[in-house]
Amino acid sequence: MANGGAAHPQSAGVLVLAAGQSRRFGRQKLLQPLDDGRPMLLHTLSLAESLGLPVTLVTDAGQPELQDLAQGSAANVLPVEQADLGLGSNLARSVAACSHWSGWLVMLGDMPFINRATLRAVMAQASVENIVVPVCRGQRGHPVWFGRSFRERLIQLSGDQGGRGILQSCRDRVMELVVDDPAIHWDVDTPAELQQLLAIRSTR
Repeated sequence: MANGGAAHPQSAGVLVLAAGQSRRFGRQKLLQPLDDGRPMLLHTLSLAESLGLPVTLVTDAGQPELQDLAQGSAANVLPVEQADLGLGSNLARSVAACSHWSGWLVMLGDMPFINRATLRAVMAQASVENIVVPVCRGQRGHPVWFGRSFRERLIQLSGDQGGRGILQSCRDRVMELVVDDPAIHWDVDTPAELQQLLAIRSTR
């Protein structure tokens, strides 16, 4: 982590939000095998675990198959009730459950293609006082770091907006980190999108 309000890296952690309903995909997309045969969720968890920090996987309590899939990983599983309340609600509950951390790197379960170097670059700028957002080609993406000073704002989130409102209201504490990684924008919503992204990745 960067100096200036920074805490030891090992006191931070990664939240992998995977409690969505995959309605547009037509089935649970996080179970979908990628080109090596491993489910999408395991790719994302492997990416999260590459930082060597604690990882908490946030799942819908009504989808035990995701919880079972994560048993072979190092992640702690946090099943949430009423996961359909939205991304903001799920983020609030996961931050509250991991409130002892010095900050939270928030990842989405359906974004398995981000470069590991991008995660390391974000964490290299992280402190308890800032928000770090990767930017590629002028557009913000994921994952997003929230330092501990934003804990109260995070646990008050509700609905489906996520942390976007916090970024807007705390602009002076947001660091935009330019990265050469278009995958920070690549979330998977449909089978067609997945095939397109796999094809793009094969040419990178």
